[in-house]
Amino acid sequence: MAIVLIPHDPFPDVWRRASEEVFSAEGFAIWPGAPGWEAADCVVMARGAAGVLPKLKNFKLVSSTGMGVDHILAPPDLPGGVPVARLVTMQMADQVAEYAVLAVMRVERDSDRFDQFRREELGF
Repeated sequence: MAIVLIPHDPFPDVWRRASEEVFSAEGFAIWPGAPGWEAADCVVMARGAAGVLPKLKNFKLVSSTGMGVDHILAPPDLPGGVPVARLVTMQMADQVAEYAVLAVMRVERDSDRFDQFRREELGF
């Protein structure tokens, strides 16, 4: 199985090396620029890439690198009938819950206004 990764930009070199090492037996390519990415069976997406999916003739699965799939479903050129998978772990679910609680607390406590006052006080 060949895998193509459509990463966030910039994609750190340490992640690139680790990904290539872990997935080398599967036939791994990082879009754009890596030879052979058009032949991938599996697409792993960290960001949307309009116009890329129709160029992949063999792919049978699209997977998100996180819990959300909006970046996969948003481009209008996603071929029908291709399964879309997402990554879900308890740690990620906890992080989303913490983020939601933080967002509510920031609104409730009018944190944006206090942040603005602080910036003005410091001359930012």
